[in-house]
Amino acid sequence: MLFYGDREESLAKSLNVVENLKNRLLTLLARLFDLISQGKQDLVKKTLGEVILNSYLLGRRLGISYQAMDKELVKQAQDYVEKKDEVEEYFGDITDLLQYYRVQKK
Repeated sequence: MLFYGDREESLAKSLNVVENLKNRLLTLLARLFDLISQGKQDLVKKTLGEVILNSYLLGRRLGISYQAMDKELVKQAQDYVEKKDEVEEYFGDITDLLQYYRVQKK
């Protein structure tokens, strides 16, 4: 049974977690830019993974399912391909990502 005080405490915890995740993402992005400029490939990879992980966690805390986030990622990637984004046009990276997603989801 959830009591009135418990609901307030739960809401406060949820808000605190959302704020912490937002701050963590900003910190990670700042670190990522610094690491890129330093050429630290292994730490760039680790930090990119943390950005992705924390983005999923933030989405979940905001009421967005992991499945919905995956679908949105694929939709955005398809939109980039259709708009002929320069990353796609020059390197084909977005098509590669979509192919990777298709293989992983099987």
